[in-house]
Amino acid sequence: QYGRRALASVNTALPLPDLSPRGRRWRETGKIRIGYLSNDFTGRHPLGFLMQDVFRFHSNDFEVYIYSLMEFDESPEIAKIRASASGAWREILGSPYESARTIRADDLDVLVDLTIYNGPASEVEILAHRLCHNQLSFMGFPASCGCKLLIDYLVCDKITIPSHLRQYYSERLLYMPNCFFVNSHRFLPTNGMNDSNFREVSREEVGLPEDGFIFCAHHRPDKIDPRTFRTWLRALTRVPASYLWILTAGEEMEFNLRTIASGEFGLEESRLIFCKKVPRNDHLLRLRLADLFLDTPAYNAHTTGCDSLVNALPMVSLLRLVPANEGDVDTEKMPSRVGASFLHTLDLNELIATDMIEYENIMVRCATDTQWYNNVKQRLTTNRFSSSLFDTDRWMKTWEAGLKDVVTKDDITDTLHIVDDDMQ
Repeated sequence: QYGRRALASVNTALPLPDLSPRGRRWRETGKIRIGYLSNDFTGRHPLGFLMQDVFRFHSNDFEVYIYSLMEFDESPEIAKIRASASGAWREILGSPYESARTIRADDLDVLVDLTIYNGPASEVEILAHRLCHNQLSFMGFPASCGCKLLIDYLVCDKITIPSHLRQYYSERLLYMPNCFFVNSHRFLPTNGMNDSNFREVSREEVGLPEDGFIFCAHHRPDKIDPRTFRTWLRALTRVPASYLWILTAGEEMEFNLRTIASGEFGLEESRLIFCKKVPRNDHLLRLRLADLFLDTPAYNAHTTGCDSLVNALPMVSLLRLVPANEGDVDTEKMPSRVGASFLHTLDLNELIATDMIEYENIMVRCATDTQWYNNVKQRLTTNRFSSSLFDTDRWMKTWEAGLKDVVTKDDITDTLHIVDDDMQ
């Protein structure tokens, strides 16, 4: 309804620059003009952090235009994004109509929106002007917009949107061959993969016990549902000298969770360890001190999941094979399936649980079966170097192959599957 209202609000009497015929630039010059639109081009938002090293991998076949609904904040992340705009970096701060005129005048072949409903109303109203022949939704809103006249394609993969869930998406689907989620983690100095000048931190420095198994749950509190939290606590009761390391939202949250832990499970107060948010580099460094990252089934850890895995911190995630029972969290939504996509891409399928009982058992096995856990951790340590999940250059090549099909093919009516040439 939101998308349809935005379309209805467009004043068709106001003129917009004409678009070139579909695919003409590619046929005549071998180039595609692509634009990226977002309200989240800021160093304060995960999107800027995730995509800071992505756009520079576009080949010379693409002219890159980047449209920000915010003024340049001079953060290093956005400075890199800004420098990657081979066509132009534009701050579009006027009305939706004025912004639409600016983008239309650039005569794009493809526009990729990175925010849609998670952004301001003006962003949807801009898109409602139909800025080019192909409008895609990617990254910032992992769900259907519900309005096929607003978005032509949604970017996904075979795990985040399997065929039996296709009916819930109004868009045509552009399937990436591996995980759809892109990131810049390979290039971080604190990712555990590169040499860096950052010193290691100790457990003592961050308030963790020197000994014991640390289950890590550094999530926004609204992602932690009651069933999942109690699963974590049951695992604690089965593993002596284990601890749950949680990101705090304040004293009330800490009191409520400690009350559940002690009252329902008889756990001592020390078994729950709360921590505050810290600057990003400190966050990445301290993640290495944990032993297992706990994904949240209702809405997975996307950026933080990548943070953990690139630092060789194993993660357990839930992906149900059958619909959830009443009262349980289902995993049919796209954002509830991203963690499984990460793990599948890293060839760590044994960390994907099919129900909460198996989720708990994986937690316990990681903490008690040292040989099995060490094998998983070593495979993660090795696979992160070769996996497409952290290979931004490889991801970009498959992305561009899909974009070329979107621009040049007129017979795509439902789905487009991109082939990863490196896997053939």
